[in-house]
Amino acid sequence: MNGPAGGAVAPIEVFGRQAEPGEPFIDLDPARTYRVQVWAQGRADARERLDSAVRSDERDSFDVLESYVIVFVPSGTQEPPQPARVQSRRDRLARQHGKPPLNMR
Repeated sequence: MNGPAGGAVAPIEVFGRQAEPGEPFIDLDPARTYRVQVWAQGRADARERLDSAVRSDERDSFDVLESYVIVFVPSGTQEPPQPARVQSRRDRLARQHGKPPLNMR
């Protein structure tokens, strides 16, 4: 994307249907696999509309230049990932460099 970006603050029309603004994060179950579909609207001429708005000093009145809808559809299950083992800084540096730093020996 080029130009300013942000979440929708009001309902927007997406492919002829009203879409409500959602939360800015996604909470997916790591024990599932998902099929992802992405729809974009306005990409074909977004750059021209942005350049036009910048040239006419309408920087504070940008319309929605591009809209995206992303749908996650559960498609199966998988073994959930195991949390990474907690390592001390000393152990991590020793593994990276073959020996602990001088101040940690």
